[in-house]
Amino acid sequence: MTGICWIEVSVDGAVASEGTFAAGTSKTFAGRNIDVRVGNAGVADLVLDGQDLGKMGVAGQVVERSFAS
Repeated sequence: MTGICWIEVSVDGAVASEGTFAAGTSKTFAGRNIDVRVGNAGVADLVLDGQDLGKMGVAGQVVERSFAS
């Protein structure tokens, strides 16, 4: 993350992490179904299976994304 961001991550239906995180924070999650919700998506970078997907959105935007394996 490049700035302060609120994040909630659910893995296989259970909340795995929730809170406000500072710039430089990195989190890793593994599971069959992962749901990510961020507030301030312009500072949240997303990497999936080693592939950099870039920013999740624009500054101040709330974004939800789901991933299934």
